[in-house]
Amino acid sequence: MENGKDQIPYLIELLDDDSEQNVCHAMAALLKSDEASLDRCLCALQESENPRLRRRVHQLESAIRARRQRTQLGTRLKRSAIGLYDGVVQLHLLWFDNDLVEHVQNQWDELCHKFRSFCRQRPTLRAVADFLAKEEFHAPLNDDIAADFYCFGVVIDDHNGADVLLSVVAAELLRSAGVEASVVRSIDDFGVMDRAGNLLFPGLDFQYHAHRIFEGSPPELVVLDDIQVLRYIASILMLCAVACDSFRYVYTISNALSAFTDVHGNDGRTTILPYPYNNQKDPPSGSAI
Repeated sequence: MENGKDQIPYLIELLDDDSEQNVCHAMAALLKSDEASLDRCLCALQESENPRLRRRVHQLESAIRARRQRTQLGTRLKRSAIGLYDGVVQLHLLWFDNDLVEHVQNQWDELCHKFRSFCRQRPTLRAVADFLAKEEFHAPLNDDIAADFYCFGVVIDDHNGADVLLSVVAAELLRSAGVEASVVRSIDDFGVMDRAGNLLFPGLDFQYHAHRIFEGSPPELVVLDDIQVLRYIASILMLCAVACDSFRYVYTISNALSAFTDVHGNDGRTTILPYPYNNQKDPPSGSAI
């Protein structure tokens, strides 16, 4: 078979094949094709009158979009050139790869607009606490670990999420209003601290502490930078991916996670993972292929 652009029309034809195996091989080959030429072909077929071809074209476009998001995220993470908001949005899109960044952005813009309407004066951490409580944001009562609780778009849509994601929401609401805020960790609880040292713990019924004043002894407090927060969220999503035994999720999330912890010189590849998630390694002895 010819290489490069000339094989794209032939592979496109295979997308309408009755054999799912042939379709999978065609998609794999198309993903290795010249991107500009492939984009033009797929764009022309988006509204094809053939429903099966149209569906498979959309599947392929979704795979391409997810791959590009993964590559862009990995590059930005390695350079520490990504902010907390952008990072949690991109991690959401790695899990829900059919979602659009514009949809998540619209959800966030709506929440920020509500916050500005709620807080007429200068925004404060206390105002954020009151606002999120009023909007009935909650952390799971039973400490369940589920991907939905760690995906930003789902959390701001359902108002239900892990305390680390609620802390991200609180911190980013303050930042959107021009107020400095950091995500902190106190033992097993995540929270938010503003520049004055006021603290908010969303997972503890939005407990607010002025100037680090606690009842009893103050807990050990660690201020996290944005990359540390993103690394933690990616780690939990990786755990969810392994728990649901999804090769796609494990591969996708592990590539993002390896961008944070590139200590093995793996250049963003999943060489730290065992077979079958890492195709650079041979399967273990006696395993079924």
